[in-house]
Amino acid sequence: MGTNLNKEINVQGHRGCRGLMPENTIEAFEKAIDLGVHTLEMDVVISKDKIVVVSHEPFMSKTYCLNLEGNQIREIMDKQYNLYKMTFDSLQLFDCGSKKHPRLPEQKNFKTHKPALGDVLKKAMFRNPIIKFNIELKARPKWDNKYTPEPKEFVALVLKVIEENAVFNQTNLQSFICVF
Repeated sequence: MGTNLNKEINVQGHRGCRGLMPENTIEAFEKAIDLGVHTLEMDVVISKDKIVVVSHEPFMSKTYCLNLEGNQIREIMDKQYNLYKMTFDSLQLFDCGSKKHPRLPEQKNFKTHKPALGDVLKKAMFRNPIIKFNIELKARPKWDNKYTPEPKEFVALVLKVIEENAVFNQTNLQSFICVF
């Protein structure tokens, strides 16, 4: 037809490689790179001490994290382990890799934790200097100053880490406001 379309599909590692490794962990992102993805997709939140943390939820999820004693997090406690109210060092004490994910039977499980965005970027760039990043900032007005900083501060903290790691041109930021 004479149309010159770019026919390359951008393959993204959703939360790293969550089907095979604990989601949003250094190990999951390394596995995704080893499998040949073009882009690492991840969600980020902010800790009490303003560290950008790779995590799908702004709390320790009962679905795949264990509490400080290594036991299952009870449903009533799920949102009580609020990452925005915890220092980065304290949230590193939770095991977010040993628990079997109910929908991911092929996932390899082992003790691991939620990493800082800067650490993920450094490790990924070392493994594949041309890897791209798709970083999602989730915002809900009812979460402002409870589970997340207000949007302006949230974006500024994420941009600072991106610039410190010189991956600005390889990064796509996405966000949406959830009204539920």
